Order: sequence, then structure tokens, then C-alpha cells
Amino acid sequence: MKKYAIAYLSMFLILWIMGLTNGIPYGITFLEDDLFYAFHPVLIREIVLIYNIIIMLACFVLAVVLAKQKQNVLMCKWLIPVIIFIWFAFLPVFMREDICYWPKGYTNEFASLISLMSGEHHIYIK
Repeated sequence: MKKYAIAYLSMFLILWIMGLTNGIPYGITFLEDDLFYAFHPVLIREIVLIYNIIIMLACFVLAVVLAKQKQNVLMCKWLIPVIIFIWFAFLPVFMREDICYWPKGYTNEFASLISLMSGEHHIYIK
């Protein structure tokens, strides 16, 4: 029983650290727009944080596998994968990066599934 509690605790710790630090800020760039000759020159990148998504799915699959074990006698063991699945809605899966040439500036905006669905962040696809 102790090994299951440690495994669940480590998964929650990993996901909690991902929520605090916004996870791994690299992924698949699906838009890169260089507006160098605009009035306000800026480079815009929109990135899907694929490594965060992989880590979140691995934690979820591991939680489901641990919950299916017959030796796992933790109380409410099926509640833990449900909590992890709900937690995914609040973890970052998208990043918008703005690099201003003049005046010098750099901005990172992270978005979760819940903020993308609510319309708080917009994804621009050309």
C-alpha cells in the first residue's frame, strides 16, 4: 500500500510543479509570424507544449494502471485518476511568445485547455 501512496504522491508533485512553473516551455511551433516591417515590429510564435501533454498523459495512464492493480487497497483509488484528468484542464498546453524588436521586449503567455475553451486566449491560424 505504501508504494501506491508514494507513486500517487509523486504524480501529484510532478503535476503541481508543472502548474507552478508552466512545465517545459518547448514544443511544436505551428505559427511563426515575423512582423519586422510593421509599425510595431514583433515576432509572434504560437507553440503547442507537446512535452507537457505527454507528461500529463503519462501520469494519467500510470494512475489508471495503479488503480486497476488488485494489490492496491487505497480508499477511493478511482477518484485519483479522475482528479488528475480534471487537473489537466488547468495545466499549460499552449504558449504564445511575443518578441518585440523596438522597443525591446519579450512576453510569454501560457494557456490551459480551460482558458482556450473560455476564449481568454485566441489561437491565430493562417
